[in-house]
Amino acid sequence: MFTRRTPTRKPKRPRRRFTHAAAMAAVAALAIGFVQPAVAHAASAPGVPGNVTATATSMSNIHITWSAVSGATSYVVSNGNISTGNLTKTSYDWGALAQGTYMCLTVTAKNSAGQSPWSPYACATTQVAPPANLKATASSTKIHISWSDTSGGAAQFVVSNGDASSPTIPAGTTSYDWTGLAVGTYMCFTVTAKQGNGQSPWIPYACATTTTGNTATDSLITSLQSAQPISLRFGMTDANGQSMDTAKIIQANGTYYAVYSPHSKSVILASAPTLYSTWTPLVTLDDNNASQPYLAQQGNGFVLADEYVNGGQSSVKFIHYASPAELEHGQSDNTYQTQLSLFGPLGVQCHEGTPDIHSTDPNNIQVGLHYDSTCDDLPGQANNQLDREAFGTLTNFSSWTTSADTARDAALTSAGFPGKHGGRDDISWMGARYSIGEAKNAVDNSDVFTSWRLTLYDYSNHTAYPVVLGIQSSCVANPKATRLTDNTDGTTVLVVTAFIFSESKPGCAAPGENGEVMYVIPAQ
Repeated sequence: MFTRRTPTRKPKRPRRRFTHAAAMAAVAALAIGFVQPAVAHAASAPGVPGNVTATATSMSNIHITWSAVSGATSYVVSNGNISTGNLTKTSYDWGALAQGTYMCLTVTAKNSAGQSPWSPYACATTQVAPPANLKATASSTKIHISWSDTSGGAAQFVVSNGDASSPTIPAGTTSYDWTGLAVGTYMCFTVTAKQGNGQSPWIPYACATTTTGNTATDSLITSLQSAQPISLRFGMTDANGQSMDTAKIIQANGTYYAVYSPHSKSVILASAPTLYSTWTPLVTLDDNNASQPYLAQQGNGFVLADEYVNGGQSSVKFIHYASPAELEHGQSDNTYQTQLSLFGPLGVQCHEGTPDIHSTDPNNIQVGLHYDSTCDDLPGQANNQLDREAFGTLTNFSSWTTSADTARDAALTSAGFPGKHGGRDDISWMGARYSIGEAKNAVDNSDVFTSWRLTLYDYSNHTAYPVVLGIQSSCVANPKATRLTDNTDGTTVLVVTAFIFSESKPGCAAPGENGEVMYVIPAQ
């Protein structure tokens, strides 16, 4: 008899329940294969600082900078022997150095994991004490430059005129002669000190003009260059805040009058009790396209000449006033608009203007003016702005004749002014007759202002010289000059007005110097 055994069953595995999310995760795992679990990496040391630059900022300091390094928490600067502590900025001033010290510096970056290799060295030399008391004194063919040595005799020197430099001048020598100059040459100089590998900043310029051999000419040039005029006013405006561009100032019966042309292209008359008072506008004498005014007394009356645009071309306009009262109210009794009479090389009549009155003889009013010798505003003509000088005569306020002033043009070109020749005004100085004017030292487009300079023309020998006023700006034009009695003290003065082009034009105006300037010096 057999006994039936009941088979032993394997235990059932628990049934696995799959949610939708778990199913999707399983599919994703199968799709991308086995994924290693994330492993935390240890921090690494930062990289080497780059763009390391060293600059001497004074006689005792070298400023070092570098680029920030990713992951760096601090930096250390070293000169190879001495190191700084941990720095959190990307610059450092290494100070307390002697002048002329040459030093090289390197930088490393640090964090909790370590520090980078040291960067390549950057080197600089601290500055040297600059010279002081620079002076320039001229003779006929050379300018003597002198200065004070602030280094105690340890420094050498170099002189420069901005374009060329002298040889190195030995230590202990504090002067230099710049030779081989033509008479009437205006030149400015600066000096630097050198000691070891160090060099001082170039110091402010000192200027002089070589003498002409003529006492009156040399006196006038020196006086115009005076660094300490009686009065110097920049950016002249009237009581209404209008700019007094191209102002001409005269004195009549104890009253000062000024005519000027603001940007509105009109001629305004103003008066003032003294040269240094606020100018009070009185009346508009000419409007709508009138500029470059010039006022002169004629007996008890006055003559105004200006540049007036009519039909797209400018010519000279004359207006007569019979008395001060009529002038102050703008009540004229005679007007004459000239017709173009000077010809360019193509036989075409072009612009004429910028009048200055030489003589107010009622029968023959004589003026200086310029004319456009190239007609460069005509189609197909090059814009090279070769305006040239001329004479004009108004006879009996009814007829107008002109002639080119070739002698003045030749003198200006010979003096280094081949470009445009423009406005001018006569000066009486020590019994001699001169003319201060404007001209360009380059042939360029009319809207380029940086080439405008002041000139002095000697009528006795038809020679021109470059001149400057005792200001820092070099780009100056539209000069006028008048001998007057100063109401404040009764002395005779020369009042020069001129226009300094905007500071926005490179190379024109020094900081704080722009617009119309009035410059007053003692007259001789």
